[in-house]
Amino acid sequence: MNEPLAFHLLNRLPGCGAKTIRFLVGHFGSAQAAWEASDNAWEALGQPRLTPMAQGRQTIQPEREAALLAQWNIEVFPFTDEHFPVLLREIPDPPALLYVRGAFRKWNERPLLAIVGSRKFTGYGKQVGNELARALSQAGYTIVSGLAFGIDSIAHQATLEAGGTTLAILGSGIDDECLSPQSHLPLAQEIITDGALLSELAPGANATVGTFPARNRIMA
Repeated sequence: MNEPLAFHLLNRLPGCGAKTIRFLVGHFGSAQAAWEASDNAWEALGQPRLTPMAQGRQTIQPEREAALLAQWNIEVFPFTDEHFPVLLREIPDPPALLYVRGAFRKWNERPLLAIVGSRKFTGYGKQVGNELARALSQAGYTIVSGLAFGIDSIAHQATLEAGGTTLAILGSGIDDECLSPQSHLPLAQEIITDGALLSELAPGANATVGTFPARNRIMA
């Protein structure tokens, strides 16, 4: 088992969020050590909520999870990885890991700029979003947005048409089956050619009302 896979397995445990994963990794020394530790070792941490998580490991099959990641060509970047986005290290509640699907890996080398806006946009909003995305991508910026309806998808599409690179931060898993919204699956397929889809949610995770505010902190 490698460390990225171990992070993914921890992330699969119900109730095991970013703060808990960082705590476990800090205590045991690595995600792999945390995953392989005994139930008693987890219980000895003195947090009752960890007991059902420890027992929940029995229901997760590492080989199946590794195959799922491979099926969708998804790479896992833990917060302990030297290539984890440096900007995300600066926020109060950084994700414990990122799932990445696509060609882009230069988030620590190229300037990034987010363009987001209303789903119910005006004609003026569409024009400005389009022009900004085109001009900034041609100036060397990687355009970040959320693949949502409205200005988000306009920014992605304008960047692609200008020959630029764009990243889509999702409030769902980045596999085709859970990607949200489903109507933007063709746009997502275009994005991953030179850009990437990113999420802290595991493949198979559907979008909910609460996942979008969490997604926004990553996008920002």
